[in-house]
Amino acid sequence: MTNTDIVEQTKLAFDFVQKLYLETSYFIKEIEGTLQQEEEEFRILKPAGYAISAYRSVGLDSTLVEQWFIRKGAVFFAAKDDAELVRGQTVTKIKPGLKLVVVRFVLYDKDLEAPEVWAGVTSDIIQKKEYSKFEYHIWKFVYYEKKIFRDTGEFGYEDGDCAFKLNLFKRPLYGISSSEDIQREIIDPVLTCYRSK
Repeated sequence: MTNTDIVEQTKLAFDFVQKLYLETSYFIKEIEGTLQQEEEEFRILKPAGYAISAYRSVGLDSTLVEQWFIRKGAVFFAAKDDAELVRGQTVTKIKPGLKLVVVRFVLYDKDLEAPEVWAGVTSDIIQKKEYSKFEYHIWKFVYYEKKIFRDTGEFGYEDGDCAFKLNLFKRPLYGISSSEDIQREIIDPVLTCYRSK
């Protein structure tokens, strides 16, 4: 392979990854727009502005270099009455009955056969320490993903700060290619689970 070939392959690789990120952002925004139109008028949680929650690294240690590209991310949605907007961020106070919709995308993992999307409901949230909002706990869904997104179905998570229940399902990300697919594969099952809690 010549230097010219390597330069061209590098450009194609980065162009592809950028297109994948854009498509993923459109996917999340379509879910957001659809959930906003529901009777609960869901809001996307903004722990640090309008963004996904993802593990990022610029470290030079080889284990940190593996995290230079975003491979996974998550977003949360709360009913409008539960998530107050304050200076571009949301404040979702932990209280009895609080339920949140979670949507997580996985573009790559070493054991993953194909990209997937996880979705479901987080409920029965108990805080053990004095935190004023759920947004303080979102980082756990990224850093402790193997414990939290370990399986589909209903199960619990607990650590020294908080405890909560999850009810999750997953779908092949590339099997969802239209607004109708998003409605049928993500929105409808999430709302059924959310409203039955």
